[in-house]
Amino acid sequence: MPDAPDVLEIEALRRRQALMDRAGERVGSSLDVRETARAIADLLAPSVGAAAFVDLAEEVLNGDEPPRHDAVEPRPRMIRTAAAGDYPSDRLDIGDVVPMPAELPHLREVFVEGAVVLERRHAGDNLHRSVDPRLARRLLPPGTESRIIMPLRARGLVLGVAVVVECREEWAGDEDDLRQLSLIASRAALAVDNARRYEREHRTAVILQRQLLPSTTTDTTAATTFATYLPAGRRNVGGGDWFDVIPLSSARVALVTGTVAGHGLRATATMGRLRSAMGTLAVLDLEPDELLTHLDDLVQRLDAESGDDVQRVRAACTYLVHDPVSGHCVAAGAGGTAPVVVPPGGPATLMPMRAGPALGEGGAPFEVSEWDVVPGTLVALYTRGLLDVVGAGPDDDPADLLPGMLQRASGTADGRQKELSEISADVLRNVGPEGPPGDVVLLTGYLKTVDDAHTAHWTIPARPELVASMRAAVSKQLNEWGLDDLTVMASELVISELVTNSVRYAGGSLEVRLIRTGHELVCEVSDPASTQPRLRRARTTDEGGRGLFLVAQMTERWGCRYSADGKTIWTEQSLAAPELNHPTQG
Repeated sequence: MPDAPDVLEIEALRRRQALMDRAGERVGSSLDVRETARAIADLLAPSVGAAAFVDLAEEVLNGDEPPRHDAVEPRPRMIRTAAAGDYPSDRLDIGDVVPMPAELPHLREVFVEGAVVLERRHAGDNLHRSVDPRLARRLLPPGTESRIIMPLRARGLVLGVAVVVECREEWAGDEDDLRQLSLIASRAALAVDNARRYEREHRTAVILQRQLLPSTTTDTTAATTFATYLPAGRRNVGGGDWFDVIPLSSARVALVTGTVAGHGLRATATMGRLRSAMGTLAVLDLEPDELLTHLDDLVQRLDAESGDDVQRVRAACTYLVHDPVSGHCVAAGAGGTAPVVVPPGGPATLMPMRAGPALGEGGAPFEVSEWDVVPGTLVALYTRGLLDVVGAGPDDDPADLLPGMLQRASGTADGRQKELSEISADVLRNVGPEGPPGDVVLLTGYLKTVDDAHTAHWTIPARPELVASMRAAVSKQLNEWGLDDLTVMASELVISELVTNSVRYAGGSLEVRLIRTGHELVCEVSDPASTQPRLRRARTTDEGGRGLFLVAQMTERWGCRYSADGKTIWTEQSLAAPELNHPTQG
């Protein structure tokens, strides 16, 4: 009959098991590399020794793999990442580079062999005899008796080391203790490696997200905008929030914010596809509800292609179009948030936009909301992540607080127009250094209008004999605006060709409009027909078919948009460039 284990062996088994249980509870609960290192240090001190610290390879802190050490040279660059317990004040501080001279003891054992090293006696004195005393003092206080060096090794890579100094007597270092510490080190290394992989995915998603987003500032005829994108903190992988400012025909602009459900690279890639598709649909001058309907069809197709019944492809979006000539805004939402509008002097208003179903749900139609604005009106579009950081109390609805916050943030004592970057910073002041719990997008803009003196409008019947008089009227208006002769000649040709086409193919009553902005001239001809004009290259023997080709050569952009009453053909000519360019069709 085998001998029964004595009391000391039972206590040792309980001690080792208790340490392993605590390791399971504390280490690996976070996907942040630095928090994981702190958990390892807190586990080891004071349970195993008086003090403990964790040094990680610099690559690991950046989410990358450290180099594989088949030899001591080149030595890894280690960063002091965490410390716990009673340790002298002249130690290395968190974030310092850990010196690793060639004569440092146990380099090969730790970084090449991956072995746990135990120094039972005179650890500090041995180190001071091996390296420069000033350096040794920073690594280990003189007089330190015992030290345990535990390499954090995962998948054959040493990610870092955990060091315990002044070990407790019960961890004297017999073979069972060393095996137990090796198991602890392996579990800790896996936790660090998981956090490192998460860090890499988080960083990749954020970099990709930022690359897929447009410039944070724009200044157009219709609006001056500033956008803030805050990725989710390290506790969460960035998602698919986005914003966009899309120039449209006739000096209009579209403001967009959206969110793709989910996190990580998949959500970011889906966001990029949706933003690209929305930009393409927007330049077709579709109405907001029609645009969202097409985008909803795309999301449903992406969902079907994904083949994932658990993580469905879904997105929310708010789409707003501002016309600076009429001072009119139209907006529609697909599960998105309602815009906040702050006129000069207030009050701030949460626009009563009825958000339809999220993109990908299908079924219910999207509804359009409309309102008029005055010059200098502040508008804010945002994603739902903002509502988590506006500082709402337990009984408050963040959406009700946001208008007041924006009004206070945009107000100044002297009545001046506050910078949009200042407004955004004020609204987001509650975001801590760890970042928001989810992605946040805040797009703010001051809306502008075009002065009536910079527009001209005529209504004429579709009669061929009126083309010449229309050309003369346009020439007179452009001369009154002081435009150069080259612009006047080009505009006469453009108006003549567009009006002639409408007279020939549409009939009815025609609308001609000119819009002069600071950098371009917009010419429009509207007719009651819905026929799509098409650019083609006429053959030598053709008598016609050259009109739109000439228009395209004389303007920067041209295109066609439709309404309930027919269509509008528009062109844009640059007033800044001294020479005419060869544009593409808008």
